[in-house]
Amino acid sequence: MPFTFDAYAQFLETIPDAAMVVNRTGTIMLANLQAETMFQYRPDELKNRSVQFLLPETKRAIHAGHIEGYFANPRMRPMGSGMELNGQRKDASEFPVDIMLRPIEIDRTLYALCVVRDITERKQNEAALKKAVEREMELARTDYLTGAANARHFYELVQGEIDRSSRYKRPFTIAYLDIDNFKTVNDLFGHSAGDKVLCTVVQCANSLLRKTDFVARLGGDEFVFLLTETGLEPARKTIANFHRNLLLEMQKNNWPVTFSIGVLTCNDTRQTVDELIKMADNLMYSVKNNSKNAVCYSVCTG
Repeated sequence: MPFTFDAYAQFLETIPDAAMVVNRTGTIMLANLQAETMFQYRPDELKNRSVQFLLPETKRAIHAGHIEGYFANPRMRPMGSGMELNGQRKDASEFPVDIMLRPIEIDRTLYALCVVRDITERKQNEAALKKAVEREMELARTDYLTGAANARHFYELVQGEIDRSSRYKRPFTIAYLDIDNFKTVNDLFGHSAGDKVLCTVVQCANSLLRKTDFVARLGGDEFVFLLTETGLEPARKTIANFHRNLLLEMQKNNWPVTFSIGVLTCNDTRQTVDELIKMADNLMYSVKNNSKNAVCYSVCTG
């Protein structure tokens, strides 16, 4: 025996989600209490109303075409299989929903059973989880004290630049920096002052270098910089300006330190990341073991 509207109305009230029966024109023939509550309508206000009014106005015309298409090819569509959609309450506020559709027959006429679930909490949980994952990924790539990249992340960045240089034949530059007399700051002013020195190096780098350049702390008072797509002469100007401003910041704070820097410009290199950083490190130590507070430049051509 075919279902009647009275029987289906009773059935809808057993569904924990909002549920409606909709005809081919998109008119709501039945709605349960959960639907009326979800969309903030009084009892029986949804009945004989277009389902389009439960959607944002900008989506109504498109949705009308979806209704026509659904009745042309009626089929079960479970939750999670449809497009992202927002519902609209009577007060015009919007909220994310998931929808299940199922063709049904009442009094020998085809209708669609629409079950609507408010997924606001799920979306909030997903957003919170995504933010937490992104935060964990950022922490995994970042030096905890200075906010600079850590060694692992920097090696990944340099490898990407090696690959790009190999493909497009563009140079890049690595600069290795060591703080001269850093122990003196810790001895005279304490470790908190030493931490401020380290953070100032990174802050100065972030303010002076391009957004496409990177700074990493490799440990202790040693830092390394990646100047992407940068040849020798531009690197000279960039590092000289950076060095000069760093010294001014140290003098401003009465920190008795200077900087030894080794700068390696790479043209079509075939070396590994480890080899390139070691070469820049050696350049830095050539300064460190000589006069200190200077910059040594070199070019790697393969």
